[in-house]
Amino acid sequence: MMGVTLLTIYNRFRHKAFICPEDAKWLRGQVVVNDTVERIRRAHQNDLENIPIFLAAGFAYLWTHPYVWLASILYIGFTILRVLHTIVYALIILPQPTRAMLWLGGFLITGYMAIHSAIYVFIYLVT
Repeated sequence: MMGVTLLTIYNRFRHKAFICPEDAKWLRGQVVVNDTVERIRRAHQNDLENIPIFLAAGFAYLWTHPYVWLASILYIGFTILRVLHTIVYALIILPQPTRAMLWLGGFLITGYMAIHSAIYVFIYLVT
């Protein structure tokens, strides 16, 4: 996510497309909406909508004492899918459903860990 932040900043400077009048004046740019900057900003927003919930589900999943190999596959798989999703969204634009399938894979991993954790807590509290 920090890399996408830097990519957004780089493209704002490259295209001299700023969101605040004081930035535009200071850096001799304009307050404009640039398609490249907006696409990268949307990729960053998508990361912000998906990665924190994964971190929460992943932390809860650790409390279920999963097999190390399975947890590793889920964590690494999610990371690879999100990196590829961000690349396909912001840098190398491929036709749909490429981005949607990458997002869905990460969503299913997060959902699995969240549901597994919820069931574990339910069973632990009931017994």
